[in-house]
Amino acid sequence: MMLELLGIAAQTVDGRQIDDEFNWPLAIMIVGVMFAFATALSVLVWQGLATWRARMSIAREEAYRELAEQAVAAEQETDRNVKTIIADLADIRQRTAEIERVLKEVG
Repeated sequence: MMLELLGIAAQTVDGRQIDDEFNWPLAIMIVGVMFAFATALSVLVWQGLATWRARMSIAREEAYRELAEQAVAAEQETDRNVKTIIADLADIRQRTAEIERVLKEVG
């Protein structure tokens, strides 16, 4: 492709091929345009990947936030369960003490 473009650059306006004279300004311009296009393309790819990484980072942070919220909810549920167990155990102790008292009075 590059050789074709350089071949086009070597032709004159009326289509005749010039073997002894090469059109360097046109060739330099073509190479410069190709370089600019390649640079622009690489910048677009670079920025696209940077955007993709940022989106993945945001998604990962959202997952961590959701996991932290689930952990807090589980901790609160465990706290409620422990408080219920403590209240039930206190009730059982009180009833056991009453049964012991009744058995001592009877026995």
